[in-house]
Amino acid sequence: MAFSFHESFAHGVNTMGNPVILSPLKQFKSGVTANDVICRPDMQLLIQNQENFPICVKLDSVSNLLHRNWSYPTNCEYVHGSFTAGVEDLIMIEKNASNQFSGKSYFPENSTVVIGWNNTISWINQDDTPSSVTSDWNLFDSGPILSGADWKYDFECAGNYGYHSEPHPWMKGWIRVLPPG
Repeated sequence: MAFSFHESFAHGVNTMGNPVILSPLKQFKSGVTANDVICRPDMQLLIQNQENFPICVKLDSVSNLLHRNWSYPTNCEYVHGSFTAGVEDLIMIEKNASNQFSGKSYFPENSTVVIGWNNTISWINQDDTPSSVTSDWNLFDSGPILSGADWKYDFECAGNYGYHSEPHPWMKGWIRVLPPG
């Protein structure tokens, strides 16, 4: 498995010779900036605001820590490869998603994107009712997306981003953003 320059600081090797993600502290002490620490896929990177200290936390702990002077990383500085496609990822707001009992929502509900490849997401509303794409942690908000309209957002930092529809709170989705490489 080949790693980019940034990823090589984030990975170690276990006793079987397989790559593993180092702890946030080990990455930070090896020279990775706090904003660029890589977490396991089931964890989210947060930064302690006063000391700029990184931590990887379980997704269900994010809201609590955001209220306690931790924040999402900003101004991530990744080393991009020479080839970046700029492909756009697409998520549909399904027809009848505004009906709580329809079983419809965002499609797909969970997406994975890569910085520099497809980190621009476009949500298209195929429902007859306005909907929204609102971050669970106040990081982004589309406002009302009218029927047939779309809204785009560029994810700049790796991490896991939960979102929902303000007028239809049963509609939920996740975006997993991976660093380049």
